[in-house]
Amino acid sequence: MFYKRGQNIFFRIDESSIIKIVSKVMKYLLYTNGSCDNYSIRKEGSYAYVILDYKKNVVKSFSKGVLKTTSSIMELTAIIEGCKAIPDDKSEVVIYSNSQYALNVLSGKWQAHVNRSLINDHDVNKKRLRLKYNWIKAKCGNKFNDAASLLAETELDNMRMKHGIDVPSSHLAYRSTYPKRKKY
Repeated sequence: MFYKRGQNIFFRIDESSIIKIVSKVMKYLLYTNGSCDNYSIRKEGSYAYVILDYKKNVVKSFSKGVLKTTSSIMELTAIIEGCKAIPDDKSEVVIYSNSQYALNVLSGKWQAHVNRSLINDHDVNKKRLRLKYNWIKAKCGNKFNDAASLLAETELDNMRMKHGIDVPSSHLAYRSTYPKRKKY
């Protein structure tokens, strides 16, 4: 007798013996984006991700703002936190990001000299999930990539409002610390 529980199919031999026949591997798509205002004194940034199931139904979307950060940290954090939010262990996850740095460092193609603690955090995801890394051009017209980008940008704006950060003045204050260029 066959029966299904969750994603697994079982075969009952007798009252005490059950054999697991097939375990379907769930497949998820993860679109991520990180952003940071590198000209601001407060270095406000944000990250966002959108998780889709194999039928391209949105499973979860999330965004968060952070102060005193960098673009690289936000891009890495988007991928790492998105992977942590995948509900099923042993799932196949196809990651889409516009950050060559984040994809290559987290996949192990490039050796990182900074942000080691974040990269070490991702090792747990690598053990738990089957990951594939794909680069996607920013604002390319893919609705899920654009959604992750919009979530990150909106969260960045929310951070500015929450902390009373005026964008033009924060940029001018930061730029005024640079030495002036000589005019030839």
